[in-house]
Amino acid sequence: TTSTYTWSTRTYYRCAEEGVVLLGRENEYEQVDLGTATTYAGSSRQTYTKDHLVWPKKVSPGDDWLVESEGTLETEDGSQSFTYRAKYTVGDVDTVTVPAGTFDAYFVSVETLDDPNSSYDQYVAPDIGSVQGATFALMSVEFDADCARSRQSSSRRVWGRCRVPPWSVL
Repeated sequence: TTSTYTWSTRTYYRCAEEGVVLLGRENEYEQVDLGTATTYAGSSRQTYTKDHLVWPKKVSPGDDWLVESEGTLETEDGSQSFTYRAKYTVGDVDTVTVPAGTFDAYFVSVETLDDPNSSYDQYVAPDIGSVQGATFALMSVEFDADCARSRQSSSRRVWGRCRVPPWSVL
């Protein structure tokens, strides 16, 4: 059977001395099984209890860094703790156009160390966050006083812009 998915993610960050740190994300999703016309809907919330550096303040092609973080995942079925380990590697800059606009973005490979099948590639604009990957495109960006909240549909992850210098310039 064929299904359609709608996925919305709101991600929260903190501007830290070392760069942008992921605090958590809220997901809302809906799946419609087209064969049976059955709809499944739900939500989840991830909270990181150990810093998860998603973007250092200074980045150049060829740079890489290791992330080792911990947190809690809450769903309608309960709560469970998790660990996440990944190696981020920065590639060249390309111009990427998505519904939220056109961005000069780094190509970034994320190698998940505990589950190699979960590794992924994405384009990251330094002042916006993840703008495109194999399964998502940035739909819009919402800014608040400190760090932005970004929203995307049919997505896996995104992060927002911090308004504290210094940021690397493309």
